[in-house]
Amino acid sequence: MPLLQTIITEEYALGVWLLSEQEEEWRQLLQAARPGFALPPHLRSEKQRREFAATRLLLHALLGEIPDMAYAHTGKPFLTGDTRHISLSHSASLAAAILSPFPAGIDTEETTRHVESIAPRFLSDQELDWTTHTPNPRKAQIFCWSAKESLYKMMDQPGADFRSQLHIPPTPLTMTGTTTASFSKNQSQHTVPLRFLFSGNNVVTWCVYNSGKPDSPGTQDNSGDYEKS
Repeated sequence: MPLLQTIITEEYALGVWLLSEQEEEWRQLLQAARPGFALPPHLRSEKQRREFAATRLLLHALLGEIPDMAYAHTGKPFLTGDTRHISLSHSASLAAAILSPFPAGIDTEETTRHVESIAPRFLSDQELDWTTHTPNPRKAQIFCWSAKESLYKMMDQPGADFRSQLHIPPTPLTMTGTTTASFSKNQSQHTVPLRFLFSGNNVVTWCVYNSGKPDSPGTQDNSGDYEKS
């Protein structure tokens, strides 16, 4: 089943999709969800087409339809005629999407990626210290990269500096969890709950900024079984 998980709260709707179908399979799923739906002609590779299809199928799972979308000059996607915020992401094997009436960001990364050589470019000295002293530094640094990607998308401030404006505290990397991240924007410091889950060789992170309030405790979690990575 390609749809791995949906999480619905008062503040957001989130979905995670496994990129496992062959092209004919996801084309059929797209046509069943929205007859006549056409892929953009600029998607030349099968990989690009599959990622595009997966995010639209995720939106269908969350909304019951595939909505019309456009992109701001910054590259941020938005729903045509809808004020809700949207964020999309994909790794080699997962796609993820989040919808919220509040600013939101989501990211997924493969934890097997090597980022050690570039870690000093996106981690502060404090973050380099705590990630280096964890049992799995590579996993911790990929987690921080993903978390900062989610924060960056949520902030919607092109050019924000990952190292100095986005901050991830020491975080136990359990299968699922929440930490309190912080970011600076317009010369003000803000905190936001940042949630995460690990699935196989992937991490998914997301955040929703509702005036610094924590996520609603009441959730509907239609999840499959996740393995600890």
